[in-house]
Amino acid sequence: MTPLFDEALPILEFSDAAFRRPEVNHDRPRKKTHLRKLTLSLTVLIFCALQSFAQDFGYDTTRSVITIIDANGKSKRIVLDSNQRFGAPSWSGDGTYLVLNSGGKLWRVSVDGKEKPKPISTGTGGVDIDHGVSPDGKTLAVTSGALFAVPIDGGEPRQLTPQSPSYFQSWSPDGKTLVYTANRGRGSEIFSIDFAGGEERRLVPSLKTSDAASYSCDGAWIYFCSQDSGNSELWRVAARGDSSKPELVLADERANWSPRPSPDGKWLFYLSYPPKTRSHPADRDVILRRIPLPGAKVEPAKVVDIARFTGGHGSIGKRPWSPDGHSFAYVSYEPPPPSVRIVMFTPSDLEVPDGANQRLTKIANSAERFLFAGMKQWGYPAMATNIFRREKNGSVEVLRVKGEFPLSSGKYWNPGYADYVIDRASRQYEITGDGHIWWIFIYLGDRPTRFGDWRGDGFSRGGGWAMVNYDTIPGEIRPDLGLDEGFNAQYFLKGSIHELGHAFGLPHAGPDIPLNLGNSLMGPNMDVYAKKEYPHPDHVYLSEASAAMLWKHPVFSGTDRDRVIQPSVKLSDYHARYSQTDDVITLTGKLISDQPAHTVVVTEDPGQHEDDHWFRSHAARLARDGTFTVKFDHPPKSDVHYHIRFCFQNGFTTGDGTDTGSIQKSQIYKDGNFEFDE
Repeated sequence: MTPLFDEALPILEFSDAAFRRPEVNHDRPRKKTHLRKLTLSLTVLIFCALQSFAQDFGYDTTRSVITIIDANGKSKRIVLDSNQRFGAPSWSGDGTYLVLNSGGKLWRVSVDGKEKPKPISTGTGGVDIDHGVSPDGKTLAVTSGALFAVPIDGGEPRQLTPQSPSYFQSWSPDGKTLVYTANRGRGSEIFSIDFAGGEERRLVPSLKTSDAASYSCDGAWIYFCSQDSGNSELWRVAARGDSSKPELVLADERANWSPRPSPDGKWLFYLSYPPKTRSHPADRDVILRRIPLPGAKVEPAKVVDIARFTGGHGSIGKRPWSPDGHSFAYVSYEPPPPSVRIVMFTPSDLEVPDGANQRLTKIANSAERFLFAGMKQWGYPAMATNIFRREKNGSVEVLRVKGEFPLSSGKYWNPGYADYVIDRASRQYEITGDGHIWWIFIYLGDRPTRFGDWRGDGFSRGGGWAMVNYDTIPGEIRPDLGLDEGFNAQYFLKGSIHELGHAFGLPHAGPDIPLNLGNSLMGPNMDVYAKKEYPHPDHVYLSEASAAMLWKHPVFSGTDRDRVIQPSVKLSDYHARYSQTDDVITLTGKLISDQPAHTVVVTEDPGQHEDDHWFRSHAARLARDGTFTVKFDHPPKSDVHYHIRFCFQNGFTTGDGTDTGSIQKSQIYKDGNFEFDE
């Protein structure tokens, strides 16, 4: 049996994103380009549908696995395993093939897996991911700006909805009505329209948001999800008669989407995201779940997990059930491995200075040498031999990107436009996939001109970015020297790599002065450290906590296996005690999780967030059973919050199961005594 936690390693030699970007909701997939004006031509609508698809389901190296599973989750088989990104499998009327979406087109693939996907002609140009086969199997409902009906064997498309955009959701069992989602000025809502034509009807007016609708097999109910509460919940509403009184079907701590009633009336399958997930992003750790389909009255139901996989948006189609209700089709994904991209960004009227590639190569070499050495020193050796993309001659790959505006526009002096640079670089160099690390060097001219405020942000699953100044000051970067020695100090090399650390997901981690190692990489800048008159003011080291957090990051581990799986986290048996004799605080506890972890990291937070560069972080290995002991000496004689995080084998570092969250415990210091929150 594979142990959940690693064996302890040998004793050491010494004792701001489908990633985060400024002002972006990181739990949502990349924003779709949806039209807001109703008077646009069909040509423009098709173009926007194509652009939306390129962002959500563009050609990349993501592997798609289309699987058919039985209603009990006991038997499954793979229909298609492809390096082309497919999504939204829907069964045909006769149950012999699936209709899929990829590249702005629809495709059909036989359920026996013996044939390659074949394109389906819709006559509408580019189509969105929302489509479905009619109950009699003769018609396809497709989304191409508006909602269209297309004969299954090809023919003239017929526009069903007068307004755009309209996103298909479900056919009624008799094939006479279609439901779809649209924004008609109040947010995402469900509407219905007759297949024969007519006016659209708003359903569920009492809720502000409604989406992912699906008819029950008897046509009596429409099941859907709503985020009115702040979390995605499953609801239903009467399909006939009064639709103003929806009923809550399921609400728990997870974010639940895409309810799909079975054709035999027995089950309700749905896609469940980890807690606190917003919207329905792609490439997440999701669970396909089942509850009994409610009868006339909704009652508490037992939840059964059918399958867990990497997926989300695009994993479930509008008609995922086989006609007999025995089988369910879904798509899982294996995203491409992330990479570190170095970008040289200039305003439109500036050129990249001579020798930039050589200087950036030495900066990259310095970063690799420093990080690899620090990780190894603490007993967390990187498996990767390099973290940067290289040319054949060994120099790093540099993406040269120009802005749209000149230097005089003033648009590039301050941070906040990392997303803009990344988007331009991705388009220019045709870079696909998520989770990359972007190290962006901003060149605004020679000294004294310089980029004003360096920033970085990121986490292991979603990637990250760092924005720093590129300096042409004469001198030579020396990878064989420390980050604050010689010319490296004049270049502020420590600061450049500090921001790269943030892109990898490292928080600030102050120096542990008793170690006598100098300043920490993720600590304060060197001038501030030197003013404190602490030892070794020209030395920089990687803290043990930072090394532990980097160890299983996909870039350093050399694998992105299970990267998107979001661990469950529960802290048990937590205790804290203080030894006045040794002036040492000892924290003990036990991690209970469904994923293997290797290290616990505890950060001291005195509550002065403007000084978080000085917050000490402590790391300790987890035992095989998840127990840990963390000791730190000379604790601050003040009130302190402890932020507890765990480092997992798949690269996640979390305390509460979210991308960056932590468990918080308190220390109260009063009248010379410590009191602890347990």
